[in-house]
Amino acid sequence: TSGVNVATISQDTANAFIASQFNGSQIKSEDINQIDEDDMEEMDIKWNMALLSMRADKMGLELHG
Repeated sequence: TSGVNVATISQDTANAFIASQFNGSQIKSEDINQIDEDDMEEMDIKWNMALLSMRADKMGLELHG
């Protein structure tokens, strides 16, 4: 995307995280590089929708509970 979004996980961030967490595991950089940028964006959108849904549910419970 062209805009800056704090909640967006960039490809570089994902690579750095996986490299730091799975040192010596079966996951390789070549595998990570096969993740399509559109797939990353779709996962980010789904994650944000899930977070918003949980917040909305919590707000509903606070308002009606």
